Amino acid sequence: MTGGTKYSNCKVYTWVDWWSMSFYADFTILTNGMDRIDAIRNPTYSVNALYRATSTYSFTIGKKYETAGNPAWARYTQQFTSSGGTATKWVGIWVGGNSWGQNDAG
Repeated sequence: MTGGTKYSNCKVYTWVDWWSMSFYADFTILTNGMDRIDAIRNPTYSVNALYRATSTYSFTIGKKYETAGNPAWARYTQQFTSSGGTATKWVGIWVGGNSWGQNDAG
């Protein structure tokens, strides 16, 4: 690879109030090309004692390569339940425009 940087085993993480979620990502930032997400793995979560995870979740690379003005992205989404109802939370990564960042449902 020339003209770029490959990032490996980067932890994508958030902790908000009663929940935390994370996963690991490999991605490539190219100086003269489309940035991309190469792989994701090991989704994990933690919640306080009032909540529990349901079997409803997704873990996906939603868009592997950036396109003009639209970054590549990956996301881990998990549904949690308590006596007060359910909540769906997520943590994600975006890669594009020779940059990257994290985002979440917090």
